[in-house]
Amino acid sequence: MLGRSVHEVLGERGHEVITASRKGSELSVDITDPGSIQAMYAEVGRVDGVAVAAGSVPWKPFGELSSEDVWLGLAGKVASQVELVRLGSQYASEEASFTLITGVLARDWLVTALAYVRSIEGRQTGQVYVVE
Repeated sequence: MLGRSVHEVLGERGHEVITASRKGSELSVDITDPGSIQAMYAEVGRVDGVAVAAGSVPWKPFGELSSEDVWLGLAGKVASQVELVRLGSQYASEEASFTLITGVLARDWLVTALAYVRSIEGRQTGQVYVVE
């Protein structure tokens, strides 16, 4: 949903927008797979900006998370977005920007999602948050 909104706004402002996702878009990409990310950028070429709201986390109450759930969530949201920037920087124009969006996790949150949102915000701003 959020990705569509970003696409519409940027398109209305005259930007060329190329969509990428696991399915149902112009390009197919699995953001948890660096090889898939690299292939996407190789196909697109030079970029002036990247906006990403993609990522996945387990939707469980905080007290029910296993260690595996935590690592899967970090890989599915935080690490995958970092990889999009890291690998994308090779294709970025000099004035390019990367916008990492928490997406639905910030809107329809539960404590689990809040923990991931805060980890992303902390990575971006250097802030430390307490999740209760």
